[in-house]
Amino acid sequence: MIALRLVWLMTTAIMICSVVTVAAQTTAPNSVPCGRFIGRYSLILFDFDSDRIGAMNQRVLREHIYPEIAPGTAIEVIGHTDIVGLDDHNLQLTKARATNVASGIRSTALPESIATLTVKAVGESAPIYTNFLPEGRLYNRTVQVITDAPTDCP
Repeated sequence: MIALRLVWLMTTAIMICSVVTVAAQTTAPNSVPCGRFIGRYSLILFDFDSDRIGAMNQRVLREHIYPEIAPGTAIEVIGHTDIVGLDDHNLQLTKARATNVASGIRSTALPESIATLTVKAVGESAPIYTNFLPEGRLYNRTVQVITDAPTDCP
């Protein structure tokens, strides 16, 4: 039973970590349409009360996020947590998680590829999932990475 639950959690985590992308159209100053590639990623599976980036999150960073960082990419890293623990502690924990992820991005990407890299910690103030279930609390222990990269313009 425990093994099945673990497989379910890992499968769900992989699905949540999968990239959701949106292609947007913008207009350049010379009125030539230019594309933007926006990627939204959630790094979950942080251990309880830990800011360590585990193997699964490293894999998501390596296989999905790092390849999307093209020259001129704006990156936002947002740390979330569940409601277990004191507000101040949770806020510091999410800041440490988000900072660790941002440091990994900064050390891996070419400096000229990153237009901006912002780090935000929202703690438990902006839950993504319900905190009433253990699974929701697990998924709220996350760092979201949003990439906004320009695509080629004619």
